[in-house]
Amino acid sequence: MGKITISVDDATESLMHEQGGDDVGRYVAELVHKDANRKLAEVELGRMLDEAEAGGFSERTPHQIMTDVKARLRADGRL
Repeated sequence: MGKITISVDDATESLMHEQGGDDVGRYVAELVHKDANRKLAEVELGRMLDEAEAGGFSERTPHQIMTDVKARLRADGRL
């Protein structure tokens, strides 16, 4: 396991101890992982938006779209 030393202002240090308790290192590691996951989600969302925009307009009603989405989620076992 690597070790990194950082300097933060007093308010940030206090907040880190408040949020992380006795294991500030674990708290910071969790924040880094959450940030990495957020960035991956942003990339995926951008890809999905690009795909949706390239797909054009749909003739289906919002109700038909929701019905299809629910059916797909049920088929995948996610609903």
